[in-house]
Amino acid sequence: MSVSHLVLAAITAATVSAAPLSSQDDGPASDAEVSEGRSHSLLEAAAEGLESISSMEAQFTQYAPSGEISKGRFYLSRPGKLRFEYEEPNPMLIVAVGGMVYVHDAELKTTDSYPVGQTPLRFLLSKELDLEAAQVLSVREDRHGIKIVLAARDEELRGRLALLFEPENMQLAGWSFIDPGGQMTAVNLEGVEEKRRLPNRLFRVPESEGLFLSDN
Repeated sequence: MSVSHLVLAAITAATVSAAPLSSQDDGPASDAEVSEGRSHSLLEAAAEGLESISSMEAQFTQYAPSGEISKGRFYLSRPGKLRFEYEEPNPMLIVAVGGMVYVHDAELKTTDSYPVGQTPLRFLLSKELDLEAAQVLSVREDRHGIKIVLAARDEELRGRLALLFEPENMQLAGWSFIDPGGQMTAVNLEGVEEKRRLPNRLFRVPESEGLFLSDN
C-alpha cells in the first residue's frame, strides 16, 4: 500500500459499527441526495459534531485499495493529534502532531513525514471544520446514514473524501478517500470510548527515540 493511502487512515471517527464505504458511494448524486435546504442544515450539524470531539479511542478496521484489511487501535485528541497503532502483521504506526503526519514502518525502520495540509486530515484535525476550503460535491442520505462528499479547493490535496455520519446524533461513523486514480481507502471504528484527556506519550513523534512532546 502506498504511503498516501496509509495517511488516509489517520482520519478521525467517533461512533461504532459503520458499514464500509464503497467506490460507488462517492460517485454522481443519486436519488438519495437531499434538497438544498436539507443539505445546508446537515452540513452545519456535521461541522458541529466534528468540532464537539475532544478525546477518544477505539478499535479501527481499514480497507485498503488492494483488498487488504488491517485492524488496530485509534486515539484522537482534537485539535491536531491522533495515533493509529496497527496490529500485526501490518508494521505501520501513524501519528499526527504539530501540523505533521508521521508514518513509521517498524519492519523497514523508516519514518516519513508530511504536512497535515497535504492529507485529508486537514478537514478533521483543525479546531473548526473549514467548509470554505472544501468543495461540497454531494450530501446524501441512505440506509448507512448521512454522507458528505468533499474535495479540496486547492491543488495540495486531490481526490474525494466521503464522511459518513450517524443520522441520530451526527457522530462521524466512517470515511473513505478516493484518489485521482480511483484507488479507495476506507476506515470504520468500533468500541468508541470518549475521554476527557489522553496521555501525551501516545502522540510521540516515532523517530524521537523516547523523547516526548510537551502538551500544546
